[in-house]
Amino acid sequence: MGIKDTPMFRKWARKAFDEIDMDKTGRVDYKEVCIGILKIYDSLNAKFPAHVIAPKRVEMLDMCRKYDKDGNGTIEFEEFLEMSKVLVGSRKNFTESLVWKYFSVLTLKVVICPLAAAYLIKYLRSIEAPMAERLPVAPLASILEMGIKFMAAKTD
Repeated sequence: MGIKDTPMFRKWARKAFDEIDMDKTGRVDYKEVCIGILKIYDSLNAKFPAHVIAPKRVEMLDMCRKYDKDGNGTIEFEEFLEMSKVLVGSRKNFTESLVWKYFSVLTLKVVICPLAAAYLIKYLRSIEAPMAERLPVAPLASILEMGIKFMAAKTD
């Protein structure tokens, strides 16, 4: 039994659903779901030292259509609950989950880029490159991170 199958998760999903159900009809339209997903990303991006890009509008609308089981153009709570479980992930689709996205970006920012920057500086010093002694690791790690994000955006 994972966290998605607990009463606590259902309660969390209900609270989130009620927050985005602006007209209090017990169902949310696709626009309200998209706003809710953006709120999740904004909230997490504000709290963590990493920034994950929210899905594109088309991707969110596709997800809404996928989980709108009755095809009525709105998401009822049970459909929303299933959609929420995907955001948390499972063993089968963990790499598509929000948890994995944050873990990946955080690992890149906190581990991979600083290590790569330190190694690059060490290499530059070993070949006695000009200015290698004055290069700080943190800004170089940020530059490497920006480069990786730029390349990743180009492949999307």
